[in-house]
Amino acid sequence: MYALALLTTGCAQYYYYTRTPNADGAAHEAVASWSVTKRALWFDESSETVRVTLQCGKTVAFQQRLGGVFMLYDPSAWLEPKLVAGKPYCGRLPGITKLEQLAVGQQLSVEVWCTHVDDDEGFGVAAPMLPTGAHRLGLIQRTDRPPEMPACRDPRAAPASQP
Repeated sequence: MYALALLTTGCAQYYYYTRTPNADGAAHEAVASWSVTKRALWFDESSETVRVTLQCGKTVAFQQRLGGVFMLYDPSAWLEPKLVAGKPYCGRLPGITKLEQLAVGQQLSVEVWCTHVDDDEGFGVAAPMLPTGAHRLGLIQRTDRPPEMPACRDPRAAPASQP
């Protein structure tokens, strides 16, 4: 009977996200997202990474580490990291020490400490990134499917006309 209870209880995966227009001051939308799996008879499991994706840009990862949730340092993309407990990082989620502290309706903020390396990857245009400083990314929402990422388009272009 115990085995039957384990087989009939399910789990649900939820996606948490924020969506922010004009996140970088150049009209690029940002989406921050992560997932949590809720289980009836076992522990809930949270993803270890909050991914922040800027429209037409690269995704940056914030991971839970001892003492907080920090933006991982990528030497090919960022300059001048800060050392935290002897490890280089490029930002953090201020006031958050564990991802479980993030809740629906809460304002998600990020701090970016490093300077982005302008890398055009051979296309002649550098991928947009969040600039150094503090950013408010909006209120956290929850859904049962991954949030759609913003389409890559020239943010200066006029919006398409509606029929």
